[in-house]
Amino acid sequence: MRPNIITIKNYKYLQVAVSICILLLFLNNSAAQSTATVYTPKGTPVTVLVLAEASQSQISSWNAQATAAFPNATIVSNSWAKYNCHGYAWYLTECAGCTQYWMNTPGDDKYWQDCSYVEVSASQAQKISYASDDHSAVKSDVAGKYESKWGSWPVMRHNPTDTPYDETTLKYYIKPSLSGPSNFCTT
Repeated sequence: MRPNIITIKNYKYLQVAVSICILLLFLNNSAAQSTATVYTPKGTPVTVLVLAEASQSQISSWNAQATAAFPNATIVSNSWAKYNCHGYAWYLTECAGCTQYWMNTPGDDKYWQDCSYVEVSASQAQKISYASDDHSAVKSDVAGKYESKWGSWPVMRHNPTDTPYDETTLKYYIKPSLSGPSNFCTT
């Protein structure tokens, strides 16, 4: 019998899983955990978590792990335990200077369920849902790249398939807007 071989991608998944387990231990021991409410552009309430920050040594460790596991991705901002991919993609990127929150599913789903965002083709996308793995990203200003927060790891600029997340099913979203004559909606 051949021994089980861990592929590079599976090893990367394993590294992220270990980091998430460390984060969950941190969250379970954190007295600062509470909830807050944010709103989608259409006004639907979304419950989010308010979390304390990890130590500087833990943050440095997460940065190093992400860089080592994904050398073709670039750190956009440091690791933080206070927010995750959904909090980043659906809330923070739309709200400069806002408080950082950890948003669990189904919170992110509310952004497209209430039509604050509508599904479009990949070329039109602003936001990307890794529907096969409960992950969110935004389209980068760098052509062909996405940016996303990897759990407690950093916000990374990456190729769509160069992440610790399963990219089998990607869904693309944009905030709808109306354009046309200014008198279109006068009545």
